[in-house]
Amino acid sequence: MKATSAKGFLVVGDAVNGLDALQKCEQLNPDLVVTDIRMPIMDGLSMCHEMRKLLPGVHFIILTGYDDFEYARRAIDISTMTYLLKPITSEEFGQAMEEARRRLDEEFSLRRDHRQLQKYFEDSLPLLREQLLCQLLAGSVSGEAARAAAGRYGLDLRCAQCALALLRARGEAAGEARIDDAELLNVAVQNVVAEALRDAPPHLLFHFA
Repeated sequence: MKATSAKGFLVVGDAVNGLDALQKCEQLNPDLVVTDIRMPIMDGLSMCHEMRKLLPGVHFIILTGYDDFEYARRAIDISTMTYLLKPITSEEFGQAMEEARRRLDEEFSLRRDHRQLQKYFEDSLPLLREQLLCQLLAGSVSGEAARAAAGRYGLDLRCAQCALALLRARGEAAGEARIDDAELLNVAVQNVVAEALRDAPPHLLFHFA
């Protein structure tokens, strides 16, 4: 079927019955499905229920005749955007499509914001882990709060025994050379220690200020 666009949608495929649509949905990955209730092999609502399991984010517009109106009310249980009572006019269908596009745009915006926040959180994990470990050494966080935060940060603090080593750098390097930049010195020390502990048992290395 040749793809066409209308009301901001692109037609990606069609199906001759509910089972055919269900088999195609994973490949086509539609955002919106327009379906009749009465179809051979698998009716529209059964198809919607099964398709929702495969594509949790998909939405539906269901077309129904007057005799199926009460049956169509089950569509509410699968979060259908709307259902239209046949016969429908092109204006009614156009309005339903516009409403579907508006709701989908809102969902896409929320998903995009969530992905951005998730990426910001993941990028911040090294700093968050270091801050938590510093708080533990300073005694400014309770064990319960630390365990809860460690779980969120993907940090495993469980161990039967542990050892703690604190290193203080004086800014001196080999010979008479000196590193006066404190941040550069911290990085240099951590790199040297990380290399020395490369084959050591599980450990945590961080800067404690």
